[in-house]
Amino acid sequence: MFGFSIGLGGMNDNGSAITRCDNCDFNPLALEADFHLGGMVNHQLGFMLEGQVNSQTIHSDVFNGDSRLTQGALMFAAQVWVLPQLWLKGGIGFSNLQVDDTFVTSDIGSGLALMGAVGFEVFSARNFAIDLQGRIIEGTYDSAHDHVTSGTIGLGLNWF
Repeated sequence: MFGFSIGLGGMNDNGSAITRCDNCDFNPLALEADFHLGGMVNHQLGFMLEGQVNSQTIHSDVFNGDSRLTQGALMFAAQVWVLPQLWLKGGIGFSNLQVDDTFVTSDIGSGLALMGAVGFEVFSARNFAIDLQGRIIEGTYDSAHDHVTSGTIGLGLNWF
């Protein structure tokens, strides 16, 4: 089983305002990309290694470039089909949080990642599927005192 998805959504924190764009008059969308590689145990259950990246603008500057908050995660995940086209996924692993601008990348920290997702296969063939999915991921940083959560809706392509 191999696949990837891309999506749009938002990022939020537990009050530290790190996910807020400090000079924007709007809340920018977060971009999401993920991939997975694994295998099927049976027709309804698969285990995989899951990687996910979420990124959102936190400072907009025309002359010096934008600053982006990027949360990356590498997780072990399980996916179960509760109906022939409807699946649920959960994962646990490691997360990393960085701020990137045009000149410097600052590492904010690493911690625990928890992920949950639900998807519906809008096209399903024997060895291939296209799905619409909703994903939520939470990363904990600074001894679990800081949390960054990202929720996205995306489109996935999967091969079995």
